[in-house]
Amino acid sequence: MDALRQHLRAIGSASLLGATGELELARRIERGDLAAKRALIEANLRLVVSIGRLIRIPANITDASTPLVSLDTPISSHATLRDVLPDEAAEPTFDHVDRELRSQALWRGLSRLAPLEREAFRLRFGLAGAQQATRMQAARALALSPEHVHRLELLALRKLERLPHTQPLREAA
Repeated sequence: MDALRQHLRAIGSASLLGATGELELARRIERGDLAAKRALIEANLRLVVSIGRLIRIPANITDASTPLVSLDTPISSHATLRDVLPDEAAEPTFDHVDRELRSQALWRGLSRLAPLEREAFRLRFGLAGAQQATRMQAARALALSPEHVHRLELLALRKLERLPHTQPLREAA
């Protein structure tokens, strides 16, 4: 039991992360930083152990090698840890962070386009609060022909494919 307590104390010494800290670690992980990956895992372990203490997971763990982190750990005869965790209190999930990073990559790429290419792309794909427009609607909004909007769209896509800023988008596809 001493080994378990020692392990829990070590987990408890990990730094707490806010949303910005988690995003920064996710960016570093994306670049292959293994120390950032370990820091994120340790912070998440601290969260799980803290929740476990709050809801008093049954103390039937006798071996330090027993997995401690499982959202399927029973906390009563009718519920698991997963059942009692409120979504509103949860830190951003990895999927949320991943979407955020891809969104940032897209905007960095779009900032490299000519203004008319960027606006045609924004209208056609419904970005930045714009309703997704047909080629004809985008052409009317930009006072261009539908063919010109189509050429701008293709040109923007080709440019975005070549930019290093959009690498996370290609990896996600």
